[in-house]
Amino acid sequence: MAATRLTARRINTFLQNLEALVKSLPTQEQKKEIERELDSVIAFLADFKARLTELPTREDEARLEESLKVLRHFIEVAEADPLISRTLALKPRSSRARSNASRPKTKPDVSAIIDELKSSSPGEIRSTLNRRTDRCTVADLRKIAASMGVRVRSKTPRSAIVDQIVKRAENEAGYDYLREHA
Repeated sequence: MAATRLTARRINTFLQNLEALVKSLPTQEQKKEIERELDSVIAFLADFKARLTELPTREDEARLEESLKVLRHFIEVAEADPLISRTLALKPRSSRARSNASRPKTKPDVSAIIDELKSSSPGEIRSTLNRRTDRCTVADLRKIAASMGVRVRSKTPRSAIVDQIVKRAENEAGYDYLREHA
């Protein structure tokens, strides 16, 4: 192995490179500034991580919905009891009976409506439902939806139930078309 000879030029190049390295080192003030910036980033990320662990997940949704149902029930109980509603400063429920003026006099035959909808095209379903909803209660619409395999959440308004039924019928018609023409 041949030994490399030290020459003045090689030593000078080494010293210049060493001097460039020394000049690129941060000053004490720059070093403290970098430390402050890193501490700031670390604090932000720790806060972000803590907030992320508090964020509810989809699995928590079911428990949250159940809790809301329980709370609604307790509010209904409190409103129904005059003593509790007065104590909690809730507006007590009125004791007057519901008006039957807006209720239909005759109950529609839900099975007849379902049969009519099954024989209708998706375009006709909406008009059929809109024509009959003045006589159908929300409970009737829920039965129609259930017969078509549509899951309806509680407190869903009438128009949303109609939309869900129509959407299901449109999807079924599309699937049938694809089966026949595929």
